[in-house]
Amino acid sequence: MLRHLEVSEATLHRWRNQYGRMKAEGARHLRELERENGRLRLRLRQIAREHTRWGYRRATVQLRCEGLEVNRKRVQRLWRQEGLRVPRKARKRRRGTSTDTEGARRRAQRPGEIWAIDFQFDATNDGRQLKSLNIIDEHTRQALATEVSRSCDADGLTRASIASRPNMAPQHFLRMDNVWAPAEYWAICAV
Repeated sequence: MLRHLEVSEATLHRWRNQYGRMKAEGARHLRELERENGRLRLRLRQIAREHTRWGYRRATVQLRCEGLEVNRKRVQRLWRQEGLRVPRKARKRRRGTSTDTEGARRRAQRPGEIWAIDFQFDATNDGRQLKSLNIIDEHTRQALATEVSRSCDADGLTRASIASRPNMAPQHFLRMDNVWAPAEYWAICAV
């Protein structure tokens, strides 16, 4: 039979694997579906390009409005096979509350240019609170001052920082919890 049809044995096995034990009518119907799926895939890519925030559900509605009778599950399957996805919305990056945009992006280029001030809180075994003040040079990552006490206020901050490094002051900026302050603040506090 294979010689009569001029078909190789490999072609016959491939055809059986692809179409199973279908009759000729079923195979013809399958080919028509594949052609229709090809046209549908092309239209889905066009919709995804035109409307980047639409997903397969909205694309299904659009196809139905265009007069096509399509199943939602079929559109979903083709949408996934084409690798179409709605891009996730990018999270807004939180910026410091300062109006100084130059300082918000600035990185320390030399020692003493930018100091970072941070407070940490902890508790002892008996439940009493401890507050820790840390001052760090952002360029060298050197701890300039560390003060631990039960309470911490602005006067304590000034005393601790000036007492620990009497001959040093930041040349440009202080950073406190992503809020920038110019170096003049330091001079005012020192008076």
